[in-house]
Amino acid sequence: MKDYDIDKNKLLVRLHRVQGQLSAINTMIEKDAECKDVLMQLSAATAALHSLAVLTAREHVNSDIQRAVETGTAEGAKQAMEDVTEIIDRLLRYEKA
Repeated sequence: MKDYDIDKNKLLVRLHRVQGQLSAINTMIEKDAECKDVLMQLSAATAALHSLAVLTAREHVNSDIQRAVETGTAEGAKQAMEDVTEIIDRLLRYEKA
């Protein structure tokens, strides 16, 4: 991630929030909380992780495109397209889970 202009602190804050959610879910399960309440928290944690993945992917794609424009070559554009396609494929895999 060092190659990207991404606010690492922003990502870490989001990640810590997800860790807190997961810890709370763990406690809920240990204390035999209602299934619907556990599922609601699982859904929230899943959405938060997905949001983090999208934010990271967006920055990666922006960097790839910027690099391709700066190089101005067909090879740079091809590499950026391949990288963007791979990122989209990975995000879509998250959706299937």
